[in-house]
Amino acid sequence: MIRSITLMGTRALSILVLSFLVSCGVSQHLPPSVEEVRQAQALIDQGTLYLRQGALAEARGSFEVSYDTHISAAALDGLGCVAFLEGEIEQARDYFLAAYRFDPSYAQSLSNLALLYDYIGESEAALEVYTRAFQIQPGGSLALRNNLGALFGELGHSEQAKNELFRSYAMHPNAITAKNLRQVGAKVWQKKETR
Repeated sequence: MIRSITLMGTRALSILVLSFLVSCGVSQHLPPSVEEVRQAQALIDQGTLYLRQGALAEARGSFEVSYDTHISAAALDGLGCVAFLEGEIEQARDYFLAAYRFDPSYAQSLSNLALLYDYIGESEAALEVYTRAFQIQPGGSLALRNNLGALFGELGHSEQAKNELFRSYAMHPNAITAKNLRQVGAKVWQKKETR
């Protein structure tokens, strides 16, 4: 009889200890499933669309849920973009840096950080960060090249500005880059409409 009480007590104690450990968060974190990663990416895309529409609260919500579903540099970068657009410069910087620390190959976070530095007048820091972004992504992106070209133009380096802006324009001709090219004195070829 004593033996069965001991077994019963041990089982109850085991259940109690297990419950305590689980409630304290001492459990293994499983990697996200393929579906969770897909859902997190869809939320990033949705957040990006909200950003473009100026719906910052909705964008933040999308990026936060994405981050909660699957931690990623893209979610952190998105949260940085929301903070930047809301004027929360230090918070935006922290998000961009966190995104870079999480995934040093994610050049977009550095491009956004450089844009932030340019915005607050820290041109040298912006140039340094753009340079680091190009080391990660040698071909650059449309935005990276356009923003670097615009910075060169602001600093009076018109030839460097033209080079980067024409590279951006070659990747994707668009009105923003064309305007930046005209601001540094370049003539932009535009396809004539045919009837």
